[in-house]
Amino acid sequence: MNSNMPTSLANGQYQLGQLVGRGGMAEVRVALDTRLGRTVAVKIMRSDLANDEIFLSRFRREAHSVAQMNNPNIVNIFDSGEEAITTDDGRTEHLPYLVMEYVKGQTLRDIIKATGPLSQRDASQVMLGVLNALEYSHRMGIIHRDIKPGNIMISEQGVVKVMDFGIARALDDSAATMTQSQGVVGTAQYLSPEQARGETVDMRSDLYSAGCVLYEMLTGKPPFTGDSAVAIAYQHVSEVATPPSAVVPGLPKMWDQICAKAMAKDRQNRYATAAEFKNDILAFMNGGVPVAAAFNPLTDLSNMRARKQAEQTATTAALNPAETAATQAFNPVTGQFEAVQPQASTGLRTRPNNVPPRRRNGARRGSSSHQ
Repeated sequence: MNSNMPTSLANGQYQLGQLVGRGGMAEVRVALDTRLGRTVAVKIMRSDLANDEIFLSRFRREAHSVAQMNNPNIVNIFDSGEEAITTDDGRTEHLPYLVMEYVKGQTLRDIIKATGPLSQRDASQVMLGVLNALEYSHRMGIIHRDIKPGNIMISEQGVVKVMDFGIARALDDSAATMTQSQGVVGTAQYLSPEQARGETVDMRSDLYSAGCVLYEMLTGKPPFTGDSAVAIAYQHVSEVATPPSAVVPGLPKMWDQICAKAMAKDRQNRYATAAEFKNDILAFMNGGVPVAAAFNPLTDLSNMRARKQAEQTATTAALNPAETAATQAFNPVTGQFEAVQPQASTGLRTRPNNVPPRRRNGARRGSSSHQ
């Protein structure tokens, strides 16, 4: 962060206090809203993001959208803005910031780091809170895109609060995303296969990430780890996670099924909605049989690979129709058009039998192969 961090924002309305969190893209400080006399949290984005017009326009739009949400499991956004500061070399920069509800508590990331795996009951309760937040945001048309333990707060009263809605959307495709490296590996551990492939996301992408979080709460470790974001992303696309019950002896195998369905490679095989995911957890905790009981992750993986191969083949066929598609020719014997498979290309050009060869006048010997 810039060394010239202001002590207040918005003409003194927000008096900045101690630092309570820092990530690759922002830092969070406790602040006093002097106008309303309440404690708030202020997330101040990196100053270089202010030079990114794509980020700024999305930041303003997403902040406005997220501020409309009102749910007990979502951290409220009260205000947003950009604060002008003067850098050490005399330039003026603008710090984008969000003013949020202050939640006194810990992130799920810090809790798991300190205590290891959660009990089945605690993991269920936290996940139900996360899914309540996602059910609401999806109904509002907002996809989080970055569900992970670091974005889930547990208040001192035990209330689950999901934060940073809209931030990942604002960062999508911005120049800052292309150059920023801190924290990418952490986020990659909860990335859906479609995000890893650069495809369009939908609400089921959030449910995959939530499945990764559930897995980590039950086992104390994320489903996939690696030395780089690329290595981890590859596993999300191509490998099935070790079942939680194999990591934690004695853990009911039904958790394997619930996590596997949430983390299906093919999003069509995942829970369709947050409510469906939530109902499966409730069914299991109440002694019932979850829908996930019939899910087979290996079949899902093989089907996904087959579908992707078919899509790739279809794309190749569309790009090279002359080489892959049969042609139609009229057969005078049958009086019908019939399919004629093209001959394999030899790399040599042929001419019809009834066309005599052309004589090239003045052909040069030893002409360059580059001509």
